[in-house]
Amino acid sequence: MTGGTLVASVTSERGIGGSLRTSSAAVVPDGDMVRLEKRAPTVSYGQQAGAFLITARRTADAPATDQVAVYAEADQTSLTPAGPEWNPMGMRGTCSPGFDVVATVPATHVLPVGFGEIAEATMVPLSHLLWTACWMGIATDAFRRAQSVVRQRTRSDGNHVEPRLAAAGAALAQTRALLTEAARRYQPIWTDPAALGAHGGPTLTLLLNDLKVLGSTSTVDVARSALEICGMAGYSEDGPVSVARHLRDLYSARLMIGNERLLSTNARLSLMKKV
Repeated sequence: MTGGTLVASVTSERGIGGSLRTSSAAVVPDGDMVRLEKRAPTVSYGQQAGAFLITARRTADAPATDQVAVYAEADQTSLTPAGPEWNPMGMRGTCSPGFDVVATVPATHVLPVGFGEIAEATMVPLSHLLWTACWMGIATDAFRRAQSVVRQRTRSDGNHVEPRLAAAGAALAQTRALLTEAARRYQPIWTDPAALGAHGGPTLTLLLNDLKVLGSTSTVDVARSALEICGMAGYSEDGPVSVARHLRDLYSARLMIGNERLLSTNARLSLMKKV
């Protein structure tokens, strides 16, 4: 990062069970300032961030789903490490340990638009789209490494055929097609968030959730096929056809907003879908 401010997202909270749209922490007024305390099990780049966007209930008396987002500069925020050091199987570059977060900011730092609208118009769609694009990039690189191995084998044995490579290519194509369609459907809202009413709703939510679930599983399948094709050279931690890191990182994909939660949401929304 060469300029600007790295803003860390503080949306997770202990005791909530991974529900993005539920908060226990609340905004507490104090004159022209507000204060909030939140126990977050994960804060990506928390120690490196110059600012934080923190979700909380609008007031101490508000329901858990009546949320706002609060913008806090790093010097307005204190972070106390909570939980183990960040040492995951994959995703090591994200550095997402837990923190107890305390922020005191001007009341004007509470965003005027409710977090529910922010989540529906920007945060959730962009998360699903950009995550899937990232996972596609990882899986595509794994596919290319397997492809290079198959080419070498074909040069040695002109009769060599690798059906697993064809299946992996088909999975990539399917996921890419759904990603392209979801991006196209979301484009009007990205251009003008006020278009959410006309272009959003259950149909778009279903599509974006389907994208995330498919992207988080199909890309793992591609990397696993690449591992099987590359053999021990793919299992190695290094080397030109290693896919060890690819597989480790991609296995985290289904945990980034759990697939079971999304499928449960889609099960309800499917009752309203027009076929």
